[in-house]
Amino acid sequence: MQHDQLSSLIQRLYTGLPNGAEDMLDPRTSFRDPVVIVKGRGAVLAMFQKLNRMFPCTDVKQFLRIEEDELRWHLSVQYGTKPNGRVHLFHTELEIEYTVDGKIMRITEHWLSPLNMRGNGQNPFLRMGRRFLGLGVGIGGSSREH
Repeated sequence: MQHDQLSSLIQRLYTGLPNGAEDMLDPRTSFRDPVVIVKGRGAVLAMFQKLNRMFPCTDVKQFLRIEEDELRWHLSVQYGTKPNGRVHLFHTELEIEYTVDGKIMRITEHWLSPLNMRGNGQNPFLRMGRRFLGLGVGIGGSSREH
């Protein structure tokens, strides 16, 4: 997938305007961050829509490849503005895995700032928290697509 296509997709997902995103995502696509685990293209798209309803003024400020690695990207997202006028700027590292035909199979988001947490299941506290809350697959849920 070309950088411009991927950048456009990330922009659309994070700002809640996913028109055409389904064409770039494999039906088995999954998304994972330190809190959320979502499986299935429909569930991933729905999770991003829920995120945008919670933070309607989301804006992708930066999306850059980390060195020459096609699979790792730095993402800076602004989630609205605080009452004092300061912005909520969130920095993450995205790992993106592709199918052999170039569709996105997995997105893993590692939070860097303001929280530093890995999205690869390495946080036992969050695993226990999801289980305690009855969110075995995370906040976003799961769906099956045929």
